[in-house]
Amino acid sequence: MVRIMSRTERLAERAITFAIAEANEDLAVARLAFLARGDHVALDQAIEACLARRDRSLRTRWRAISFLVRVRYPDH
Repeated sequence: MVRIMSRTERLAERAITFAIAEANEDLAVARLAFLARGDHVALDQAIEACLARRDRSLRTRWRAISFLVRVRYPDH
């Protein structure tokens, strides 16, 4: 049976993927913003999920979280 990922899971996975493979940070942030669709709860949970992951380096997690934070707090 195929399980559908929640928005939080998709945001966390995409953020990690972009942290590894996307050279253009603004493009990564824009793609995550589109995926988030203004869901602040999902963004907060995705930040926590990236922080909790131990299968990626601290640098990768930091970069992924920084993308998500830029989406969550665009004015900072």
